[in-house]
Formats: sequence, structure tokens, C-alpha cells
Amino acid sequence: MYSWKSWHDSRHRLALYAGACLAVGAITGLDIWGTYHFWAAWIAVTTNPRLKLWDPSFDAWAWGINVITELMLPVVVWSSLVLGVTSVGREDSSGAMTFILTRPQKRWRIVWDEWALSVAEISIILSMLVLGMVPFLFLISRIYVSFSGLILPAVVAVAACLYGLTQFLTLLTRSSAKGLSATIAVILFYLFLPSALDDWWHISWPSKVTDLSLSVFRPEWDGLPSIHWEIAMLWVIVGLIFPFLSQWLIERREV
Repeated sequence: MYSWKSWHDSRHRLALYAGACLAVGAITGLDIWGTYHFWAAWIAVTTNPRLKLWDPSFDAWAWGINVITELMLPVVVWSSLVLGVTSVGREDSSGAMTFILTRPQKRWRIVWDEWALSVAEISIILSMLVLGMVPFLFLISRIYVSFSGLILPAVVAVAACLYGLTQFLTLLTRSSAKGLSATIAVILFYLFLPSALDDWWHISWPSKVTDLSLSVFRPEWDGLPSIHWEIAMLWVIVGLIFPFLSQWLIERREV
């Protein structure tokens, strides 16, 4: 029942954000497609024998994937925060939590059904960035198109972690606004505190940990894609902690 309510409340956001990401991906692909043809024309008229041997299709593909990957970070943050603050924790401020908790359903399903739905929606939103660009990559070369979606699982793992954190803090504070503020504070501490420790007290390991954890947004394309799958699995493990914490909170919530 509550999962249907969550879908009803979030479907318009899903359509809006997915459409925007599809448009951005298509614009990026169009730019790459035009640049590729400029490179091809340059190779056709050049007299440099080394340039004659250059195949720009891989460079065009790698450039496009890097651009899309850079765009994914703000999309992850925005979509996770927006869907997180509209999760079950906001029902406290609206006065509907008592009604929801007294319905004939298991409380843990409220958290996990909503979490699964939101992660699926975020996955769709992120995949639209790649999907909008893929047709233009296909026109350039079919060889590398199949590798274009390899970055998605790792990025979705980060998004699931961030959404779970927002859902938990919204439940903990019993307020969407307070939960959002707390999540943003955690993000800012995670991003800037390690650099401050390195600059002020020369403690460098927190900064290295932060850079390594965010390396999923900086894939290395050297012949074949090399994704930090170990880091992605760590994000998955950490991300699963927050739904369990949310489940623990909601199961002990009195009505």
C-alpha cells in the first residue's frame, strides 16, 4: 500500500528528471558526433602519416563517457536528496505517520519497499544520461557502445548510499527539512573535512580515503574500462546499513 503511495508521489519527479537527463545525454552525444566528424575530416586532408593511422572513435567514446561521468555526480546528489526527503520520514511532520503505522502491513516493508523503489528510480534517471548519448556513439562506432553502461552500477551504489542516509536522517529527525539539512552537513563534512585535516594538521589519510571512495566517478579508460569494483562493493555494504537503521527506527516508533 505505502509503496503505491510512494510511486504516486514520485512518478512526476521521475519523468521530469529522466527526461532532463535524456536531453543532456543527447546534447552531449550530438556534440561528440560533430567533433568526431571534424576529426575524421582533419585526418582525411592531413599529410601527416601518423595522423592517418589514428582512429578517433575510441577517443570520442572515452571523452563522452568521461563527460557523462562528471555529470553523474550532481545528478546522484540531487536525485538522492529529493527522493530521500520525500520518503516516509516526512509523514511525521504531515501528521500521517500514525495512520501509516496502524495499517495492516509490516513496518519493515515500508522502509525497504520505498528504498527499492527509489533506488530503481535513481537508476532509471542515471541511465538516461548514457541512453541519450548511446545512439550518437553507435553512429561513430559500434565497438565500444557495449561498454558505455559499465559505470552505472558503481554510481548507483553511491546513490543508494546517499538516499539511504537521507531516508534514515529524515526518520531520525522526524522532519524533511531537518533530515535534508543533516544530510547536506554530512556530505560537506565528508568532502571538506579531510582536506582541512590535511592542510591544518598534515593528516593525509582521510583525504586519500575520500578520493579513493569517489574514484567511481573518475573511471580509467585505458584500452578497456577499468572500474573500481572493490570501491563500489564497499559503497553497497555501507549503503545497506542505512535501510537497516531506518527499519530499526520505524519498528520501535510508538503510535
